[in-house]
Amino acid sequence: MERKIRDKGYTLRELILAVRTEYLKQLIKLEKLGDLVIPVSRRVDRLEFKFSGGLTTTELRCEVIKKITKLDELLGRTDKIILSTFSYEPHRMIPYIRKDIDKFENLRDEIMESDYVNKINNVARFKTNMEEYLLQTNAEEVLLTRMENKYHPQQNISFQDGNSLYLSEGTEIADVLNMMNVELPDSALTEYHKSIMDKVNNPFALRVVDERKINEIDPANSVIVLAKRK
Repeated sequence: MERKIRDKGYTLRELILAVRTEYLKQLIKLEKLGDLVIPVSRRVDRLEFKFSGGLTTTELRCEVIKKITKLDELLGRTDKIILSTFSYEPHRMIPYIRKDIDKFENLRDEIMESDYVNKINNVARFKTNMEEYLLQTNAEEVLLTRMENKYHPQQNISFQDGNSLYLSEGTEIADVLNMMNVELPDSALTEYHKSIMDKVNNPFALRVVDERKINEIDPANSVIVLAKRK
């Protein structure tokens, strides 16, 4: 399929929207993977499979989620409690039984052999509008760092989990909105990045909202990303 001709460069806003779409597709499969296992321990409520993104490779990790007991409820411990986290390795001791080994392995292979997992990783440093940036993408996050200079300290924002944008210390919402519109040069992007960004119909569908104001959000036909402090 021939790529459409663009009259302007790509922006971080488009990259986040594109990565979010592809991540959510894989998230559905990761949830199905969790449905194919039964925890061994009665203390465990469920297991959640997630990506562990590195600079060059992506691993599959498994989080063991504690079952909330009556005592937990009385003590107010009702948030998700992670008992342990481990990288998936097919030949090590694992805290679950697979309901269907073939289905589990086939789905796991489908996830780990996807374009998203194998082509999302990238690290690039670039300059635009007299500012220097570092862009890092992997299956777990999109991280943009605005490098320190004589006018401001280093700032970064990290997009994760399909709906969260984590802000570094000293980074404000106004900074985020400016960084969202940073133009990404071709040299900072892979062909995979460009191909998924070309599918973004409306970059301005993305709204960044301070998580402290979540109750003030009016329903709208847009993608809401909550800005959170690290």
